[in-house]
Formats: sequence, C-alpha cells, structure tokens
Amino acid sequence: MAQQPRVTDYVSVFLDELQRKLGSRVDTNEGSRWDALAGGFGRMFIRSNQMQIAMFDAHERERATGVDLDAYCERRGPIRRFGSQAARGFCRWERTSAAFGATQIDAGHTIRVPFGGKSHTFRVLYDTPVSVSATSAEAYVEAVTPGSDANVGTISSAGIMANIDTLDDALLLPTFLQVSQGTPEELDDELRERQRLYEEGRERGTRPAIALGALMVNGVKHVVLAARDDNHYGGQGRVYVGDRDWNSTDLMRSDVATSIEEWRGMQSISVGGMANIDVTVVADVEMADAIAKYNIEDIRATAVRKVLEYFDNRKTPYEYSPTSIAGRIERAHDDILRVNVTSPSTAAPNPFAPSQLVITGFPETLTRYRTNASLINLTFKSPL
Repeated sequence: MAQQPRVTDYVSVFLDELQRKLGSRVDTNEGSRWDALAGGFGRMFIRSNQMQIAMFDAHERERATGVDLDAYCERRGPIRRFGSQAARGFCRWERTSAAFGATQIDAGHTIRVPFGGKSHTFRVLYDTPVSVSATSAEAYVEAVTPGSDANVGTISSAGIMANIDTLDDALLLPTFLQVSQGTPEELDDELRERQRLYEEGRERGTRPAIALGALMVNGVKHVVLAARDDNHYGGQGRVYVGDRDWNSTDLMRSDVATSIEEWRGMQSISVGGMANIDVTVVADVEMADAIAKYNIEDIRATAVRKVLEYFDNRKTPYEYSPTSIAGRIERAHDDILRVNVTSPSTAAPNPFAPSQLVITGFPETLTRYRTNASLINLTFKSPL
C-alpha cells in the first residue's frame, strides 16, 4: 500500500507555490505567519485524506465477498476468517461405587448423545485419571464432526448419554454434558462484522473493541454488552456471550475472558453466559361475531405466526411482555375484539434497564426467551 502524504509534504507544496506566485522575498521561515497557515492547511488536508480513505474502505468492505473480503481484511489488520470448529466443552462421569478403585478415562474415549432427533458423538481430549476413591470425574470433550449441529448446550439427565467405548470400570457413566461453540466456516457477514468492529474499535476500552475481543473467540456468535456507571457502584461492565443458539459454557467464558484482556483497556469487564427458556403462551381470543362465521384455523395460524415473529425478531430477546404478545395476536384479524393472555402472566423486564440494574445488578446468566408453535395455545370465543 502506498505511503500516505505527511503534513510536511502539504506544507512544502503550499510554500513552494506561494513563493512561485508572490516571489522569493515572501517570509516562509519557521514561525512566520505563512508557515503557521501552511501547517494548519496541511493538517486539514491530512484529515480530509483520512476521511476519504475511510469512506472508500468502508464502501469496499461492505461490497466485498468471499476471497475479495478475505484479501481486504488481510491488507488492513489481523482479522482472518475463522474455519469450521467442533462443539467443545466438558463431560462428567459418575459411578455408584468406587469399589473398582483407581482407573482412567482415556483420550479418544467416545460417548453418544441424542439431541434434536439426532445422535452426536463426542470424544475425550486428554487422559483423565479417576482416583481410587473418586465417584466422579470430568474431562474436556469435543464433537467428532465439526459444525453447529452438536451444540447441545447443557444436558444433565442421567441415562440419556452412553459410553460408546468400554471403560475399565463399567460403573462409570456419563451424566452431565455442557458443550457449545461448534460452528461452520465463518460467513461473509460475520467476518465483515468483526472487521467493522476492528476498524471502529482500535481505541481500547470502547464498546466496539470489547465486542470484537469477544468475537475473536471462534464459535461466539452473540455478544451483549452491559454497563453501569453511577456514584454508588462506580463504572462496571459485563459482556455476555453465546454460540449460534445462545448457549455458552464455562470453557467459552474462560476463552472470552482471556481474549478481551487485549481489548478492554483499563475497564473492569466480567464475562457472563447465555441460556434459553421456552415460553408457553396461553390466551383467550374474543371475536366480534359468532365463531361459526370465521375460518378459525386460518386465524389461529396467522396469530401463531405473529407470536413467533414477535419472539424471533425482538432486538432484546431477553425480555417480553404479555401485553405485547396480546397485541400481536390482535393483529391476526380485524374482528378480534380483545385478547386475554393468561400465560405468561407477568412480563420479563429488560435486565439492563437502569432501574432493574439498581434492583438486581447484572444477571449471572443472560436468558433468551423463545417459543415455538407447539407451545402457543389459543382458545377462540364468541362475544359475551
């Protein structure tokens, strides 16, 4: 890349042109008024040049795709496209008796985990000793197949998982699994967002810089920044991270905590995880006329779609309101008179609203509320 002009380059051009036009007797010595004016003009031209370059770069960045976007990033900094990664985390084995004594879970040992209608295989990454009297052991694991399908989050039901390979102690059974961060190769939009944050966040401690620090951990797809600054608590910050499905693990949080050290400046930033809760929606829907006059199933399908759109498209998916849910259902048909939502019965407030932060502080885990069609139950009624 060609070297950009310096202030002194513009000053020299200005003073040379001044002497050419007004003669060599013009005072251009250091400290003269013409020298001072030339310095000001030089700085203005430098700033103008920087703005034009930034505008051109932003235009090129937003239009570039594939290898062109890769080349753009390589020319301008450390951001590189992430490759695919297997889901990773840890598994806990437990045994009802330590009679077998000391044993080991070998690296490469595999377990089978059913999730989402599929069976996923995970392997142990390191040899994990089990002491003579221990009744449990934990080991780092990763999915055998890269990608996001094996992001099962947290599974804590004994009997669901099973050893594929035989352990020396047959009583050692997997009972708890927590994995996330599995991802395919980074998409153009994801790479472009990280490059955008890099260009905006070179000053450490800014929100773009901290967000970039979290997104520099492969598999992190969702980042939510929260801050509180008042006379009582002082400045505090917390960053919440999750994978594509808004799940996180202790391992992910540890990786992010290490990564943001380079980006947080002097701020104190803690790292929190994400989790999901399914919301059941139950509502009575009163129509303007007798039920028999309507195609209720069509209205039901439209109302369900409206509720799903509400949960899927919120900018803050960690809050909801029964009033808002009722409003979406009312939009399903012009003849809906009123909607009474009985579940959920209360709202989930935004945990980062200033008043909420005063009451509860930062939540330990940021909960995303979601729903699906099977959880939406609507009863249609004729007018009273």
